[in-house]
Amino acid sequence: MKKITLLFALTTMFSFSQTWTTGVVNLNSDYTVQFDIDEETDIVTMTMVGPENKWLGIAPGVSMGIGMGNPNDDVVTYSDMGIEDRRMKDDPSPGEPVLDINQDWTLQSNTTNAGLRTVVAIRARDTGDSEDYTFTAGSDPLPILWAYGTSLTFGYHNHDNGGEHGGTTANVTLSTLNFDLESSFKLSPNPVSEKLTIKLPKATTKAELEIYTILGEKIFSKEISIVNPIINVSNFNSGIYLAKINSKGITVHKRFVKR
Repeated sequence: MKKITLLFALTTMFSFSQTWTTGVVNLNSDYTVQFDIDEETDIVTMTMVGPENKWLGIAPGVSMGIGMGNPNDDVVTYSDMGIEDRRMKDDPSPGEPVLDINQDWTLQSNTTNAGLRTVVAIRARDTGDSEDYTFTAGSDPLPILWAYGTSLTFGYHNHDNGGEHGGTTANVTLSTLNFDLESSFKLSPNPVSEKLTIKLPKATTKAELEIYTILGEKIFSKEISIVNPIINVSNFNSGIYLAKINSKGITVHKRFVKR
């Protein structure tokens, strides 16, 4: 009974995390944005794509149809100054969003290819900062205002000089990648005596593997790949173990028995 209780608690504690995503949201013919919210880490990943020679601004959680948003609405921009956390002015008059005191977005990558720039940045889902929008980890609509300029130099835009703004609403849904990983990540043989083979999901070349005892103690950690997906468990004590795999920011778990 004690082992069953511990296994239930361990399985509950290590339930695979869910990632909520907007998918790729088309802002117009040249720009897209995507938000991914990881429940386990509480981290939001934003991917912005657009012409490499123009700045782009995104206001998550701000409904379209209200001009350029309300005073103090949250804004994140990419320009020649990098990723910047901003907010709408505290009055309704036109003007560029001002810098936040706290810069909560962290640039992860900035690449260009064939005239397009892809910028990836992360921040906490809830920063605890009243100037920041709090993302919801769940199935909810996400309104998004956007704007871009005529160059990489950030500044107030308008239609006359080629800048543009608009709005859309994205539908946040559970990422199907969770289910793809859960169903295609396999351990064999199970039960196992010596060598355990890990079948990785499609399009996954490597992953981080951790193994825990029924008491929650981590006893093994290794990066595995499609080239070397076998680990030796012959020195493990007989019993039930939990394998935890992390790939592409998503974590799943499988139990196996060591004879």
